Amino acid sequence: MKWFNDIKIRSKLFLMFGILVCVMTGFAIFTATQTYGINNQTIELINSFQARQIYITDAISYSHCARDANLFKGHLPLDGFQLQGVVSGFLETCENDAGAFAKNMAGFREIVQSAPGFTEAERRQRLVIIDEIEDSHSRYMETVGRLETLAESADRPEIIQAYEEVISSGLELGGKLERLRDLVFFTAKEKIGETMGLTFGLVKGIIAITAVFVFISILVVLFTVKIIQKPIVKLENAVTKIKDGDMYYPVRSGRGDEFGVLSNRIGDMVDKIIDQNKTTTIMDNLDLMICVSDFDYNLLFINKHLAETYGIDREKAIKQKCYKALKNRETPCSYCTLPELFPEKDSFPSKKLDYIWNGGLKAWLTGTGSIIRWVDGSLAHLLCTRDVTRMKQQEELVERQAAELKLQTAKLHGVFNAISDVLFVKDMDSRFVLCNKAMENFYNCRTEDIIGKNEIDGLGFTVEEAERIFECEKKVFSKGIQVKIEETLNTSKGIRVFDTVKVPLEQNGSIIGLVSVVRDITDNKEKKKQMDLAHWYKSILDATPFPITVTDADMKWTFVNKAVEDFLGKKREDLLGKPCSNWNSDICNTPNCGIACVKRGIKRTFFTYEGVSYQVNVAGFIEIVQDVTKLVTELTNG
Repeated sequence: MKWFNDIKIRSKLFLMFGILVCVMTGFAIFTATQTYGINNQTIELINSFQARQIYITDAISYSHCARDANLFKGHLPLDGFQLQGVVSGFLETCENDAGAFAKNMAGFREIVQSAPGFTEAERRQRLVIIDEIEDSHSRYMETVGRLETLAESADRPEIIQAYEEVISSGLELGGKLERLRDLVFFTAKEKIGETMGLTFGLVKGIIAITAVFVFISILVVLFTVKIIQKPIVKLENAVTKIKDGDMYYPVRSGRGDEFGVLSNRIGDMVDKIIDQNKTTTIMDNLDLMICVSDFDYNLLFINKHLAETYGIDREKAIKQKCYKALKNRETPCSYCTLPELFPEKDSFPSKKLDYIWNGGLKAWLTGTGSIIRWVDGSLAHLLCTRDVTRMKQQEELVERQAAELKLQTAKLHGVFNAISDVLFVKDMDSRFVLCNKAMENFYNCRTEDIIGKNEIDGLGFTVEEAERIFECEKKVFSKGIQVKIEETLNTSKGIRVFDTVKVPLEQNGSIIGLVSVVRDITDNKEKKKQMDLAHWYKSILDATPFPITVTDADMKWTFVNKAVEDFLGKKREDLLGKPCSNWNSDICNTPNCGIACVKRGIKRTFFTYEGVSYQVNVAGFIEIVQDVTKLVTELTNG
């Protein structure tokens, strides 16, 4: 019977019982009313029917009297006018009664069709009788009409015969009416009695059921009072405990009825109060100054830190104007965010406060103003501020240091860009984070287009070249060592050779990237190659036994081989840059000089030095001296 403890179920049951009793009572009243109406209608028709019977009986008696008066008193002087008056009075009575008779027959037919207690066969039998009565009445009225016609002729025998016919049809009609009375209305009266008895019995039964229901309801109410008394007392004790400060006293009953719902709602309310207390405790322990006010600047809440900072009693400050309670002002504070935050529908804007000077506290404050939904459902203004004086001072110090660092950085950046070699810094993903002007010139793009990229991101390197560079940099990252390599790369200036040094960049003992210096040594390599080639050519010329010299346009030696040193007995260093006339030969400073000859298109000349004949072959400004003494001697002797 736990379900019966539910007040909702009990209420629904009581309601259902009440509705049932009301329906049954209404049905009984309706049935009694309808039965009473039908019975009254039936009785009225029976009385009307009996009146019709009396009328027919009187008409028959009147017809008998009229006939007898005409038969046995024919010698009396009754002229046609008098006879017509007697017949006319009788006919007028019959015609007046014809409409009422037809109306009564229609009522009889309705009673037979709707009255309870008849079988279908009985109902059809009585309707046939009504049809026969209506036919008999029609014939009766026809005979009456014929009597009316004969009355105008004053033919006594025919009038008497007409009276006989009226009497005969009247007797036939009266007999059928007697039969209808026996079959219909006597039975109807019996049915009416039975119906009235059943109706009154039903009403009595319903009254008895109602009395039982009222008695049961009283018992249920008493039982319900007894059932709900215990949870009410328990709930009252719980509320008393909570009122005394024991917010964690168990108030929820776990019942499924209305008392369970009520206890759960009280529990929810207590939980909400606990949450509010927790929120207040948290806000009181925050290093923030928090105040809440309505849109008229009336304080709704201030936390402990704000109250202590301003030295006010927060209980007394509630409901006062915030600017009056906190600063003893007559107008709102200049930095108040409330005037700017009046919300639109479903809008909760906020505004940040950056470094406002509070003259009363002699401190720098920062914070945020917001529109919130207060505990009572209304909108309120929340202002959270923090004393950031030390932070402000530290920021000013940092700003000064940052300015100095910026100046130093600018100087270093100037030095950085003054270096002619390519210089850059990469992160651990081999992406450029810093580069100098030389690198911009090398890649022919701006620093902004280089930073954040690597060699494979459209800087002109092939995939193979980029992968070779990445492999080298992985060694720097993984081993933390300096790597020096010589790289040959295909650049916009063609194939170039670079001497690259990559050094790990560390911070707090961890490698965070690398620094690389790249020098283009292509020209140096070419110069060295030329120097190597010159040395090779020099060695070849020095190994040649013929004196060989190279002279510039000013007739000064730019090269002499070892054979010249031996020929002149002087060191090469002492001869270079000296005039070629230092040969001291007989053709020097003459038109037969080798250089003079080559200028005239002559590529060979001769001279004699210390009795020895020499041939000079000239190619441009190169002179090759050859001893031809033996050849000259042979030619001379021959």
